[in-house]
Order: sequence, then structure tokens, then C-alpha cells
Amino acid sequence: MSVRFSLLVSSLVVFFAASSAFASAGSLVLAFGERSVTVNGATPGGDVVLFAIAKEPSNSAVPIPMKTAQAVLLHDEDHDGSVIFVRQRPVPLIAIWVAVDLTSGQWVAGGSPGFEPQAIPAEPFAKQDTAGQLRKLSALVPEMDVLLVRRGIGAWRIYAAKTSAFDENGREARPLQIDVGEMIPLSGSLPKLDSIHQGDILALIEPQSMHFAVVEVGK
Repeated sequence: MSVRFSLLVSSLVVFFAASSAFASAGSLVLAFGERSVTVNGATPGGDVVLFAIAKEPSNSAVPIPMKTAQAVLLHDEDHDGSVIFVRQRPVPLIAIWVAVDLTSGQWVAGGSPGFEPQAIPAEPFAKQDTAGQLRKLSALVPEMDVLLVRRGIGAWRIYAAKTSAFDENGREARPLQIDVGEMIPLSGSLPKLDSIHQGDILALIEPQSMHFAVVEVGK
């Protein structure tokens, strides 16, 4: 069972609460400890990508609501089909967690115990460019944090907002759209993306409303 610690990136946000459930495609299961998240049912000896967005108070003398984000690759070192992510702080009450098995493409997504995030209605987030290449990510949201997982290869991530330079539709009243070539690989050995492939897993989290969607391209 592998253990990974993470430093968290923060920005100001607003809190809200709900109750808990999971969406999945396959046999992956999320389990929570006080400071840990375990992914069970993974490929023995394989890798799991864990992606999360949370809303939690800062460590300052006067706690400030913050957004924290993480995207890590966890390796099953003892071949028991489980990996564990250990935080320096308790598991946030308000968080969306997405785990993807890098070997099988199976995934599971849901909220921290007691928090039930709403799903964004299913739609084809992957779009073609003017040359007919599938290389755009588009959604009618004010901001999005997106993970792309390619089975057997690796994972890439990007955050973009309607006010950011990444949005190809700018301030127009059109969906937020980004080019996958802007996505950052989780591993330095991976190249930049030039297109979206059939079978890629896309996990999108909208941090303001804490809504999410996970789709397999081509299904």
C-alpha cells in the first residue's frame, strides 16, 4: 500500500454543505480515514490517479475559507489492489474525490463522507477544432478543473476560468473552452497533449458550485 503526502494550493472560496454518494465505472471503492483516502479494488501492482478539489478553512489564526486541490499518482507497491493518500490535515468535509485506475480505466467519484456533490448533466465535453481534430474541452461553467487520464500512459490536468487567458471564447456568453495542448502532465516524462483520444477518461470539477462529471470519450 503506497502513501503519498501533498502540499495544498489555496485560494479564497465560499463554503456550503450537502450529504454523500458515489458514481463509478468498475470496481474501485473509496474509503476515508481521519486524514487519509484509500482506493480499493485497483489493479494489483498498478497505478491510481487521485484527483480532488476541497473547500476547507486555512491554518491561519483567523481561519479563512479556501479551495485546496490535489492530483497525485499512487502506486500499489505491495500488489494488494489498494493505495492510500495521506493528508497532513483531516479529510475536508466538503470535497470531491475522483480516482482512476491507470491500467484498466475504471474510476470512482464522490464526496467526502456526508457530502453529496451534484453531477453536471452528461454531455460531450470533448470537441473538435476547426481542422476536425478532437482537442477542445468545452463546458457551460464559470470555471473548471479538469483531469484527463489515458490508460496505460498517464494523466494531465488544467484549471481555467471564463476570465482566464485559457478560455478561447473569452468574455463572450459562450461555453468555457480550452485547448488540451495547455494541459500540464502529472509526470515530467509525459509530452504535451496534441489531441483527445477515444477511451480517454475526463474528470471535470466546477469549484464554485462543487459539481462534477466523469466521462469516457467515445461512450
